[in-house]
Amino acid sequence: MGFIFTDLVVESIIRDGLVDMKNKLATSDDQVPDVFSELLASHLSVKYGQGEIDSITTMVTAQDTIHVVHSFAQVDTKVPCISIHLMDASEDEAHAVLGDFGENHDYSAAPTEFVSSFDCDSYDSVTGIVDASTADPNLAPIRRGHMFKDGSGNQYQIQGAITNESGNKKFGLEKGLTLNLTGCTIISQTNFQRREEQTIPDRENVMIGIHTENALQTKWLYNIVKYILLSRKDDLYTRGLRITALDASDFGFDVSKIPSNIYTRFITLKALVYHKYETGLVTLVDTVDSVVRTQRRSDQLPRENENQMTVRTLEDPDLES
Repeated sequence: MGFIFTDLVVESIIRDGLVDMKNKLATSDDQVPDVFSELLASHLSVKYGQGEIDSITTMVTAQDTIHVVHSFAQVDTKVPCISIHLMDASEDEAHAVLGDFGENHDYSAAPTEFVSSFDCDSYDSVTGIVDASTADPNLAPIRRGHMFKDGSGNQYQIQGAITNESGNKKFGLEKGLTLNLTGCTIISQTNFQRREEQTIPDRENVMIGIHTENALQTKWLYNIVKYILLSRKDDLYTRGLRITALDASDFGFDVSKIPSNIYTRFITLKALVYHKYETGLVTLVDTVDSVVRTQRRSDQLPRENENQMTVRTLEDPDLES
């Protein structure tokens, strides 16, 4: 989660690629010839060949020879070097989603404590009613489905029958329980927090400049960078660049750097990235009523002080299929 720094990701890929190539060349000469194997072909070997490959190997293995910079102002003093610049970025409407919603993330959190430690007077195992009138706790926040935690740490779901009158504090639990009635609490069912994550898709173009004082060296370094970017697309993906493609500029002499005679070639890396950030806590349903209610049969009158809802089981022959 977080914003993707595309230019820094590209820098890390190039640095890792150069280090990996350098380490492999210390024990084997396979990697550079693999990239530049065509220099050994009959039509190129006379002018270039193994001698040029040896020069490329020296350029790669020399300690701190190839610098990676983030400003053109550093190019003149750091050649040969690779410069990295974010050219432009725009929100990608084709990959945008409603409300920029990305996903939710859950984090462990202590349950909400609605009633702190209190002692209960009694528990009727026949009716399931708990009486806490003497302690007189405030049961106003309590709802069916909240959890009663007894003094031994055992938790039981509150079934209802909640009375919050002064001097008459009661609520119902399952029947037939064995409870420790001292030091009890009432807590929420949920033991986590949920945060919403926003996701913004961006199309970003990163300009990668290859700068040297030698035209051929610029060409070789350009191909090394291109090889690193193409061979490490999986790494680009895992570091946040979801879709990547390369464009290259014409080889040119950078007249703005005269008399340094700096030759430059540019690669443009196009990438789709998703910037992410959390917006805050999601309101959770902290109680789930496990009691199933269905409409009472029309030929039955409700009991006193009861509405037209009652509990019925699937085995009830009068329940319509």
